[in-house]
Amino acid sequence: MVDNFFDVFSNDELDAISYAARFALNNSQNKDELLKSWISEYLHTDYILPPKNECKADYLFLRSLNRPDYKDLFESIIKASNSNSLIIIQDFALTNEKINIEASKFLTKNRKVIHRLAKYNSKEKQACAIKLCSYAFLLYKISDFEFDNLVCFSDM
Repeated sequence: MVDNFFDVFSNDELDAISYAARFALNNSQNKDELLKSWISEYLHTDYILPPKNECKADYLFLRSLNRPDYKDLFESIIKASNSNSLIIIQDFALTNEKINIEASKFLTKNRKVIHRLAKYNSKEKQACAIKLCSYAFLLYKISDFEFDNLVCFSDM
């Protein structure tokens, strides 16, 4: 078991995973507000996941963007899998006023990822670390499910 979720990634891989967040931040007119919203979203989101199956599934389908225009495409891809061994997780993120203590602990445990983003400026480091932890926390949450293939519709 690794001490830090990100120990399994190279710095180049972290850069690649962070690209979209860094791009969004650098193209934002109000970087402070965007960073603040990402922190708040991460810390104030609960994940309502289905009960864990006792048996292994061929596919876990995950849709993190709650957009009606993606729902039809998502469902057509599920049907195209031609599998009856599925786990489907969608519309699972619930934002509220309470802090998600589990997410906060995960962030604290994995905070050192910020030091792996050496070529970024301070604000980019903060933003990318938050986004990396939000992606990783979701992966951590689904890690109890047993499946062979992960299919995602997400903001990543």
